Amino acid sequence: MVVEILNDAGNPVGPSETGSVVVTTFHNTVTPLIRYSGLGDLASFSPDPDAYGLVIQAVHGRKMQSLFRRDMTRIDPYLIDVIMDETRGVGQYQVVQHSLDELEIIIVPDSFPSYFDVIPDSDALLERFTNLLGPGVTIRLKKVSSIPKKEGAYKTPLILTHVTDHE
Repeated sequence: MVVEILNDAGNPVGPSETGSVVVTTFHNTVTPLIRYSGLGDLASFSPDPDAYGLVIQAVHGRKMQSLFRRDMTRIDPYLIDVIMDETRGVGQYQVVQHSLDELEIIIVPDSFPSYFDVIPDSDALLERFTNLLGPGVTIRLKKVSSIPKKEGAYKTPLILTHVTDHE
């Protein structure tokens, strides 16, 4: 089996760069060779001479769970986790990118009663997302008591985007 990490143009990424995981297996009993490129996983690698070349350094989430800047560069989903984990008052969240110009952050406040009325770090949260996405993007906070799962889903996705990398 061969594992590659490729950019959107299908070219190999460099060390520590994020790209899509593509797997080619040589264990099939049929031809032609099949390259599994629709996995949707994003990863980066580091060179490792002891491991015959490459070692996956980090898995960065699913391609369909990425946000995009207005210039169509993809934002590593891990950065969203870091921002939300560092924001006081957030119990659960979901980030929804409706378009390149509009983002909604849905928040279930911590179980402390006073947090339902106010998220202590909401100004800092909006500022961090503005810095991440760039100027001109409308960012709305929406407080809810729960974020429902879609029917048949195992869990609620943390990031939803209605933007594709082909826009």
